[in-house]
Amino acid sequence: RLTMQRNELESFFAQLNLRLQELDSDLQQTGKLHEATQQHVVMMETEVHGEIDNIKKSMQDMTELVQVKQTIETRLDVIDDHVKAFRETEQQRHEQAQALIAKLSEKVHALEENGAQLQHRLEQTQQEAMQDSLTGLPNRKAYEERIAMEIARCRRYKSPLVLAVFDVDKFKTINDTYGHTAGDRVLKVIGEV
Repeated sequence: RLTMQRNELESFFAQLNLRLQELDSDLQQTGKLHEATQQHVVMMETEVHGEIDNIKKSMQDMTELVQVKQTIETRLDVIDDHVKAFRETEQQRHEQAQALIAKLSEKVHALEENGAQLQHRLEQTQQEAMQDSLTGLPNRKAYEERIAMEIARCRRYKSPLVLAVFDVDKFKTINDTYGHTAGDRVLKVIGEV
């Protein structure tokens, strides 16, 4: 049973390691999306400022109002195209980032669930390690922990400690006469009492 639980723990930690690597990869991908957005913003600003500079230059060379109007309209259309392309690209990046965030959230939730299950299993294993499987009574390990705690309490409060111990006389005779199954039943009954 302990080997099976150890294998479960090893399996859990191996899965946890893989999931953490996946989370790291997803976080790096999210960082790359953010970096691409920042670069795209800089590129957009550069293109818009370039078009504005072109409008200013072309207005200096033009003398007719119709020609100025056409040039400005053409440049504004180019700027508008840049803005539309920027919005579309950023919408796609936003959707990718939202999908990654949802994926990361699911992974974190799964890790939390697995962690809670592992915590429960560890508590259960610890309880089983402190209890005799046949009688359900605390075993030697539990006794040693409890007696150490009680001795410390006696010293702290300067109070006496009483320890009662009993033994089943001639228990070996029960096993020898009626068999180990009967002996186990006797131990269970004594444990219940």
